[in-house]
Amino acid sequence: HEREKYETIVGDLRHQDRLRERYQNKPRPILQVASSTKDQVFFDLDVFQADQPIEKVIEIKNQGQEPLSLRADKDEVCGLRFKLSHQTILPGETGTATVTGLGKDVQIAPLSDAGEQPNRNRVRIKTNDPLADTFDFYVQGRPAKPATCPSIIDLGSCDPAEEMTADFIVFSETSKTMVIDSLTCEDVDLAWFVDTSWSPESVTLEAAQSAVRIVIQRSPMDYGRFSIPVQLQATVGDQTVTLNSKITGLVRSPISFKSPKISNTQGLDIGTQNSGKRIEEFVAVKLRGHEGRKLAVLDFEPKQLQVTMKKLKTSGAYQLTIAVPANCPDVIFNRADQRGFVSVGDPDDPDFSSWFPLYGAIVDAGR
Repeated sequence: HEREKYETIVGDLRHQDRLRERYQNKPRPILQVASSTKDQVFFDLDVFQADQPIEKVIEIKNQGQEPLSLRADKDEVCGLRFKLSHQTILPGETGTATVTGLGKDVQIAPLSDAGEQPNRNRVRIKTNDPLADTFDFYVQGRPAKPATCPSIIDLGSCDPAEEMTADFIVFSETSKTMVIDSLTCEDVDLAWFVDTSWSPESVTLEAAQSAVRIVIQRSPMDYGRFSIPVQLQATVGDQTVTLNSKITGLVRSPISFKSPKISNTQGLDIGTQNSGKRIEEFVAVKLRGHEGRKLAVLDFEPKQLQVTMKKLKTSGAYQLTIAVPANCPDVIFNRADQRGFVSVGDPDDPDFSSWFPLYGAIVDAGR
């Protein structure tokens, strides 16, 4: 398919070269359209209102030495009337192509998956210019939206029970008045308010007629990443508008592990150690947001190691010690099917726990 497409393009270019050579010294009409890109040009409606009268005009010039004839394949495009001022433009003269109508009647088809303009948005002009025998006019733009908000509102990251805060802007392209009626989020406590101290003039919002800044707050207890649907309802002018969005973020695990040798994804690799002497690795453990709990080592592998933990003076801080005892039996725990781990948590509530993988090998270097 790609080969056929390439050969078609090459064939078209060679055909154009032959035409240029043939008409290089011959008088002919020469089509020139203002702001054209290759063989197409756009009537750009930008953002338009429903009650807005629309009139867009594009100039067409004949830069050649012979009369230029034009014929459109339709007189209506995207709900707008299309008109050529001249069917024939004399050498050196200028004509126009015009679309007119009302915003409420405009229907512009979306781009294809490949990002190409559909034929529905096009008027094709046939000409007698041998080097530009067809030319396309397209209509682009979009209707003004009653209200718009971000599709995702990111709250960032926090510790359990810590307050998360974010703000976002809701704006209208159709009305100078907008009131936020509600912001709801199923099964989640979410506080919100409209920031009345904020001024829309402090940001640039193209086509916006009114805007408000909303602040949302949440203090989650469950840890992990979250993505929660939220629904916003607003009164815009004399109509009620419902908007859908999502709040996202990350609540850090209430039990965290830190060490220069530990990785968030791979765990702790102690390497290959000699079983003839005692070796110790230290990991800092932090408990966040659960001051009433106490942590302990719940389990570990391999059992040939010694794993202990002690509480430090700083609130919620512990030191975990992973020791290879002197004269430790040989043990391998760095294979895909044979790895170690350390689990830390509340001994009175085993569901409240966290763990990390442990890799390494203990061997007798004297053998």
